[in-house]
Amino acid sequence: MKRHSALRDLSSDHQSLVQAHRLQRAANADEETRRVLADEFLRFWQEHANPHFREEEEALLPFFARYGDVNQEPIRQMQREHIFIRRDVAALHAASTCSAELLRVLGEQLEAHVRLEERVVFPLIEEALPADALAALPQVLAAWQSETHAKDEAKEKPMPRETQSTLPGENLQTHKMPGHWLLARLGKKVLRPGGLELTRHLLKSLDIQPCDAVVEFAPGMGATAQLALECNPASYIAIERDEAAAAALRQKLEAPHREFRTGSADATGLPDACATVVYGEAMLTMQTPEMKARIVREAARLLKAGGRYGIHELCLVPDELDEATEREIAQALGGSIHVGARPLRVCEWRALLEGEGLTVEAEHRVPMELLEPARLIADEGVNGALHIVWNALHDAEALARVREMRAVFRKYQDHLAAIALVGLRSE
Repeated sequence: MKRHSALRDLSSDHQSLVQAHRLQRAANADEETRRVLADEFLRFWQEHANPHFREEEEALLPFFARYGDVNQEPIRQMQREHIFIRRDVAALHAASTCSAELLRVLGEQLEAHVRLEERVVFPLIEEALPADALAALPQVLAAWQSETHAKDEAKEKPMPRETQSTLPGENLQTHKMPGHWLLARLGKKVLRPGGLELTRHLLKSLDIQPCDAVVEFAPGMGATAQLALECNPASYIAIERDEAAAAALRQKLEAPHREFRTGSADATGLPDACATVVYGEAMLTMQTPEMKARIVREAARLLKAGGRYGIHELCLVPDELDEATEREIAQALGGSIHVGARPLRVCEWRALLEGEGLTVEAEHRVPMELLEPARLIADEGVNGALHIVWNALHDAEALARVREMRAVFRKYQDHLAAIALVGLRSE
């Protein structure tokens, strides 16, 4: 099939078809032959197929997303097949005996996947990209390959002991660990109820500029901090209660005009009117009503006139939700995430900000889908999501906790959502 030169290297996947056919034929061979062919395939996977998948996920699709719709079914099918093929490759790698059925299924999946890309996905991408974008694509892919090669080389060098850090809560037993730190231990970087989607809405409404002085409450793993710092504010101060988290952020993000302090969001020790932007995510929900008010009051105190305060929290819907269901949800959340969760109704979140003299000028809501597969992939990427799943599957106690949390989220999905609000400090 004729293909534009920009996509030719990606679409010319004759080797994958050869391997797919070998795997299917190996299903009828004896155990020793199956093992030899399986080992051959695993080497091919390591050296060719897996890097090919990564290049598509980390370079091609993000570039395509600038011009086309990544929610089209062929693109989603391509991503799903990546996950299933990786799942079966992991099973083949871990198996003590070489199952004929596993080889057959894997070979059929790989062949179907090559056909999908060749006949549907690549033509779709080629049609969607304008001429200048197609011309730029080889340079984008080459830059990704160069960067990935450099990162892989760096990974092979051991990290000096003095630069290593521990995750917050790492000293706790799995069954006692707060849910957000358990997910962090499994590799999850985005720990907000509305995921990156709602965080981006929040940051867009905060509109951080190079002239802004930014204060962030409870930055945690620093996913939002990195996005905020991309806006190049004049200064950035993080107030983090957990010293291990603050230390990890210093190691990762320290630079001029950035501070990472250990302290409490309700009493930061910062001077009055020192900030133009203050925000915090997924931290007010866990506080008592009195502490919620104290933290919002502190944010208002820090803001200069015209400054913005943003929150991203869990909320209850609808506003007419009865108190008995509210108590039931709070109890179920506390039992699963091991943190006292007290989400508010939308009207109550707005009233909390307005009660401290802030005028709500932006509101965004998305479903609470923190542990759903689609959100997991959207927040962490395919590789990141697979890494989390792999870690959970190899830790029975952690897997049980994750399943328990997701069961609670699903049970009350009609009454849980994620909300972002931005309040303006009046003149």
